[in-house]
Parts: sequence; structure tokens; C-alpha cells
Amino acid sequence: MAIKNSLSLIFVAAAVAAGFILLGEKANAITPGPARDLCKETDYQQLCRAAVKGITNPEMATEAAISAVIAETVNAKEVTKRLGTSRELDTCHDSLGYAIVSLRTAQKNVKEHDRVSLDKNLGAAVSDFASCDDAFAEIGRPSPLANSTRTLRHMTSNCMALATWLD
Repeated sequence: MAIKNSLSLIFVAAAVAAGFILLGEKANAITPGPARDLCKETDYQQLCRAAVKGITNPEMATEAAISAVIAETVNAKEVTKRLGTSRELDTCHDSLGYAIVSLRTAQKNVKEHDRVSLDKNLGAAVSDFASCDDAFAEIGRPSPLANSTRTLRHMTSNCMALATWLD
């Protein structure tokens, strides 16, 4: 009888230990520890680190990165008005406005854990940034916002990479 109880206790202890090990591995896969660099796998690490500022929680880092893109998009949109008036600048102004809407929706998608919609809205923002450059390309002129829109596309690409940690 004592052997049977001892074996039962050993089995329970082994099962509990295995459970803790599995839970620990899953927790590490989902929430990286402070030693992990969420920006390491992004294409534009310097931009990522500037936006994330050391945040190690994937959800918070993604939200911070999207907020940084929104702030830069708002700045670029304001620049379009200072550059004068033209059909192309109007297109840029409108496209940047659409991008801001998509990015704000992407922030909600992060909070709602809606990864499919998050990817869709981040992709829409990238397309909106390209639309600005395309408006100038159609008339054979370089976009005066080309550097800004390229940076915005890079920042948004980083958001997409950060979002992979959310799975």
C-alpha cells in the first residue's frame, strides 16, 4: 500500500513538473523576456528601436510603433499643405489622411487581438503612402515627399514584423 501511494505521488509530481515546464516554454514563446529584442527581426531596426524605446511586451511595442507612424504621417500631411497646391499634393494629402484612418484602426485591431484585420489595415496604410509617390510619378516628377513616404513605409513594415510576435 505504501509503495502504491508513493508511486501515485511520484506520478503526480512528475505531471505537475511537466506542466510547469510546458507552461514556462509557452510563456517564453508568447512574451519575450527583457533579454529579447523585438526589433531584431525587423527590416529597419534603427527605426523600430526609436519607436519601441525598449518595450519588451509585443502588444505594447506594436501599439507604440503604430503610434509613431501616425505621428509621422500627421507631420507629412501637414507638409503637403505648406508645399502649395496641386492635384498631386491634394492626392498626397488625401492619401495620408486615409493612412491615418487605417493606422488608427490598426491600433484598435491590436487591442482586439484581430491579427487579420491588423495586417489588412497596415497594408492599406503602405498602399496609401505609395499613392502619394504615384501621383507624382504619373506626371514624371519626383515626389517632394518621397523621403517621408519611404520612411513611413519602412516604419509600417516594422509594425507588420512586430505584429508577428502577437500570434
